[in-house]
Amino acid sequence: MAPAIDFQVVVERYQMPLFRFVLNLLRCRPEQAENIVQEVFLRLHRQRQTNGPQSVDNPCCWLFKVARNLATDTIRSRSRQRKAAQHLADIAPKPIEQADHLGDLEHREACRPCAGPVTCPTPSTRTPPVRATLG
Repeated sequence: MAPAIDFQVVVERYQMPLFRFVLNLLRCRPEQAENIVQEVFLRLHRQRQTNGPQSVDNPCCWLFKVARNLATDTIRSRSRQRKAAQHLADIAPKPIEQADHLGDLEHREACRPCAGPVTCPTPSTRTPPVRATLG
C-alpha cells in the first residue's frame, strides 16, 4: 500500500484539474462545477475518515472517477427534469388552443337554428277544438 498523502496536498493538486474536467463534462455554470468538485473532496474526506487514510491507493483515479459519476448523475437528473417539464408543457392547454375552443363554441352557437323563444299557449290564446258533426 502507498503511504498516506496529506488531504490538503491532494486538494491543492487536483482542485483545478477536477474543476475543468467537470465543467467540460457538464457544460454548465462554474458554480455547478464547483459544487460537484466540493462534493468529490467531501466524499474523499469521508472515505479516509471511515476506512483510514490509506484506503485510497491512487487519489487521482479515485477523484476523477467520483467526479465523473457525480457529473453523470447530474446529467441524468437534468434529463429527467427536462422530460418532466416537456410533459407538463405538452399536456397543458395552450392559449391558441383555448382560443380555438372558444371560437368553436361561439361558432356552434351562431350556427344553431334560431327557434325563437318557446312559449306555452295560455287558455285565452288556444284555438277552440274542432268538432266534427255527422250529418
